[in-house]
Amino acid sequence: METPVGSTWGHEIALVKQGDEPAARRLVDALYPQVIRIVRSHLPNRSDDDDDVQEVFMKVFTKIEQYRNEQDLFDHWVARIAVNHCRDRLRSLRSRRVLSYTDLNVEEATFVSQILQEDAQTQAAGSRETLAVLEKLLSGLNERERIVIRLLDLEQRPVREVAELTGWGESKVKVTAMRARRHLGERLAAMERRAAP
Repeated sequence: METPVGSTWGHEIALVKQGDEPAARRLVDALYPQVIRIVRSHLPNRSDDDDDVQEVFMKVFTKIEQYRNEQDLFDHWVARIAVNHCRDRLRSLRSRRVLSYTDLNVEEATFVSQILQEDAQTQAAGSRETLAVLEKLLSGLNERERIVIRLLDLEQRPVREVAELTGWGESKVKVTAMRARRHLGERLAAMERRAAP
């Protein structure tokens, strides 16, 4: 249940700022579905979703004194913290583990080639195999490109909302998306060449 803050949650936020634990629990209960959805969509195939969610809420409560804008929805402010946490986590994972498109076998490369020829909307609801190949493709992008592609193309969010969630200007979001799509196209073309007999 995602509840806009406005006057409904303003009192709860004030209580949390005073150290009221039951109020903090109520905020966590209300915002948990939103945060877990963001974590799972940006950090897929991870077994420690709950650890990431817990870290997001720790950041929320650490920074709650900074939240003063009553015009802004509190759940939107929390979403921005969650997206930034995911970006930081991706950066950290990338520095520890380097994935290469050579990880794809011939079967997977052929499958990617078929994805390009089919309707993207149909593929979004596809099988685990489709998702696994898409994850391999996305893993080749840097963390900024990956987040923008997930928000814009996979979650179908408007540019303005992506800019608000990431804290970037709309032009930076558009340029990052353009570069990410170009990189994906180059990688797919390379994979197709490797898969060709």
